[in-house]
Formats: sequence, C-alpha cells, structure tokens
Amino acid sequence: MTAPPTARTRALAATAGAFLLLTAGWLYLNGDLDRWTGSRALAGACDGVLAQDETRNVLGDGPLAEDADRRLGEDGSTGGERSLLVRCVIERVTGQPAGDSEVEVTVHGVPTPEARRIQDALYWGTQSVRPVPLGHGWDGFYASDGDRGTAAVLLDCPGVPGDLLVTVLADVAGYNADNPAHRTRVARLATATAERAADRWDCGAPRGTAPRTVPLPTGDDESVDPGRAKGTCAGVPGRGGTSRVWESPRGDSPREQCALGGVWEPSSVLDAYYGPYAEDMRRRLVGEQPAQAVLYAATALCPDTDEPALYVLHSTHATLSAADARATLTAFARRSATAHGCDAPTQPERPDPPETGRG
Repeated sequence: MTAPPTARTRALAATAGAFLLLTAGWLYLNGDLDRWTGSRALAGACDGVLAQDETRNVLGDGPLAEDADRRLGEDGSTGGERSLLVRCVIERVTGQPAGDSEVEVTVHGVPTPEARRIQDALYWGTQSVRPVPLGHGWDGFYASDGDRGTAAVLLDCPGVPGDLLVTVLADVAGYNADNPAHRTRVARLATATAERAADRWDCGAPRGTAPRTVPLPTGDDESVDPGRAKGTCAGVPGRGGTSRVWESPRGDSPREQCALGGVWEPSSVLDAYYGPYAEDMRRRLVGEQPAQAVLYAATALCPDTDEPALYVLHSTHATLSAADARATLTAFARRSATAHGCDAPTQPERPDPPETGRG
C-alpha cells in the first residue's frame, strides 16, 4: 500500500510547481515563451534536419501553429532505388488579416522513382521566373515569385546510388524580394538544412559556406543588348527580331534561364535543366507538356550523373524562324554545357508531340 505523501513531499511538489509557473511567467513576460515552445516543435521537423535558427530568421518571432511541423512525406526506399522524401511545413501565426506565414521544406532523393514523384514539389517558384545562383560554393539557386521566395540546393553524393535536393519555399507576411536580407535568409535556410540533411543521410557532397548575399533576379525592366550580355545570355545571337535579352549571373546552378525579345518584353525563353530538373522537364515533354510552346530541345552528357542535361527553347509568340531558333538554342546550350563541364550538346530538335490521354 502506498504511503500518503508527507508534509515535506507536498511542500517540495508545491515549490516545484510554483517554480515552473514562475519560469513560464518570466518567459512570457520576456517574450521568450513562444520561442521556447517553438524550438521544441522545430527540433524534430523534417526528420530532425530542419535548421531551427534559420527557420526562425525567416519566419520571425511569434507563436507557431499547433501543428507547426506538418509532415507531408516519408523516408524510405523501394526496389534498391533511393526514394527519400521528407516534407514539413512550419507555420507562424501572425494574427494579421493577410494570413499566417509559413515555410515549406522538402528533401528529395534523386533520381525520383516514377511511383514516388510529386508533381510540383521540386519546382515551386521556378518555372516562370529567372533563377539566380546561390554562389558561395553551393550548387543551387534562388528565385522569387511575387511575395514568395524559393531556394534550392542540389547535393552530389559520391559513392551512393543517388543525390539529395533540398527545396525551401517561404511564404511570409511582409516578404519582399527586393530586400537583400529577405533573400539571404531564405538561402541560408536552404543551405543550413542541406548540411544537416547531408549528415543525416551520409552524403559526402562538397559544401559551401553560408550565403552572405544573394543576387536579385532580373526584372522585366532590366534587359540589355545581346552583345553586352555577360551571364546566362552571353553569346546568344540577336536573331529574328531579338534586340534585348534578360539574363541572370552565371554560376553553379541546376537551373538557368535567358529570355529574349524586343524592346518591351521577352518573346522567347531559353532554359537549362540539370539533374532532377532535367528529369522532370523530360517527363513533361513526353506527356505533360506545359502550355508554353516548346519549339526545340537539345541534350548533353554531364559528368557524375546518368541524367543528361536538357536545354529547351520556349516561345510565346514564335517570332523566330526555324534556323534562328536552332542557332539561338545551340549558342545558349553550348555556353551552359561548357560552364557545367558537360559534353557538347546535341543538335536542337523539335520534341515529339505529347502523348494524349494523360493528365
């Protein structure tokens, strides 16, 4: 039979309870209670690889939603193929009419088996904007889509069947891509999480340093003459009415883009896709072609990967003749392939029509 608590035991319990209440009160009054409880929610997010301090730097201080770590994926493997997939969402309650703020983080094993792929998880904010390289020793990019920021880091894991791709989407109240601090915080969340993911899944990929700054993606009012291009549009000929180009800096990035057109707006877009992005776009060309017309495509073999790079010319107005389109894509693909250490690209060809009856 259990003995009743003594007066001394009751006194100790009361003291401990009072201490906890005082501690919580002190934390509340000092504005640290939300951070303290939020840290507990962040600690295990994305299988423990989410960079906590960097997440808070993006979201800012404030209470997190009760389901702050909403897991949207799983970690596993099938058929001997690496099929890692981890996704989590961290949401901060702002109390503002504009809505809450959140970051969504995904870690993919690359390549992604057909049965495990998620249509848009790799490509948030990267299809209709001009990505810029992260730099600082990382193979990755930053892109902005309105009031959202996206950063991605590709880790080449030597000696294992696949690589890792870390993607961060930040949809945060007050976010402004023109603010360099905002861009850098999103990039640092991606690179810090990539480091933790590399440790977690034994990826010995080379690592860079924390980004000190991230270039601002080129706006529609920042075009240059083709002959003065120094980045992703360097060497692209001004043909078929092309008098202006919109480019990004050249750097280590699995996504590159160059837009070209007349004085007012682009009429054609050149895209380079490497690794998982080439894999995805190749699937889209076969059966899920995007609305924007794909005129020509070329490929190139690259070192340390079985996935050929893919170079695509899209056009919204089809102002280029067949000869001009081929010459333009060839020049773009050669420059990009050389920068990435790939073989010479194939001759541009029109992709086969997409299969019918597929969603």
